[in-house]
Amino acid sequence: MQNAEWGTHKIRTSCMGVLFAASRSGCGSRIGVNLHGVESPANLVVIMPDKKNIENEIIHPEAVELVKGMMLSEDEYSGIAGLFKNFGDTTRVRILHYLQGGELCVSDLTALLGVTKSAVSHQLQALKLSKLVRSRRDGQIIYYSLDDDHVKLILNMALDHLREG
Repeated sequence: MQNAEWGTHKIRTSCMGVLFAASRSGCGSRIGVNLHGVESPANLVVIMPDKKNIENEIIHPEAVELVKGMMLSEDEYSGIAGLFKNFGDTTRVRILHYLQGGELCVSDLTALLGVTKSAVSHQLQALKLSKLVRSRRDGQIIYYSLDDDHVKLILNMALDHLREG
């Protein structure tokens, strides 16, 4: 972090180009502003860190090198975040949990969840796009089930983690 001043505020920038402002007394509100693509006021001086300073801050180079060897592509990180985003909605988690018992149609899920068919269909569509749920048509009825055993494993591991306390 490097410091600068703007009016009555102390300004600190991180290596990620994020600006934090706090009052000089230290009790003011902290403001986070992404500087990439955002215009700064004319009297604001932003000090960006030097990359060589970042390298000097490494305390455990062996650990850093080990992690560098394990790093994934940005697409993979984005995919994982998108997958877990689905687990951030309680209705979706309930649907996934109910489907562990076997396939169900929208009407059955509606009765279990106590929400509209439209709401259930919307959630199922999101789960289908994330490849957590698959569907099968039998006449006019569409049945939904977990896409594979990995989904069941993720749910069970999350539940085990919560219960361990």
